[in-house]
Amino acid sequence: KMSETQDLFHSLKKLERHFIDPQSDPDYQEMITRLERANRLLNHPTADNLAAADRALNKGRLYLKNAFPNDRLLGLLVTHLEYGLSQRLNDAQAGQQRLRADSSPQ
Repeated sequence: KMSETQDLFHSLKKLERHFIDPQSDPDYQEMITRLERANRLLNHPTADNLAAADRALNKGRLYLKNAFPNDRLLGLLVTHLEYGLSQRLNDAQAGQQRLRADSSPQ
């Protein structure tokens, strides 16, 4: 049932976008706020913050694809979050490799 409800929601959003200004859409505003917050969370890259940012990114991608395609602000926030998460994950992997190298017997 949940997937049917989500499919219906996204179908309605696809139709709405032709008639409603996204700036006045509460769902759009909530998504923008969520993505902006997720981008700020990257400044404090704890495991919980990275997980929250990843969830926001996935939802933002869905909104960009299904509800608000070609929206510049949404696209910019999604792209910025993708890049930021990618950088944080690369930094974490590099840090783990340094720890392994430092702890290996000489």
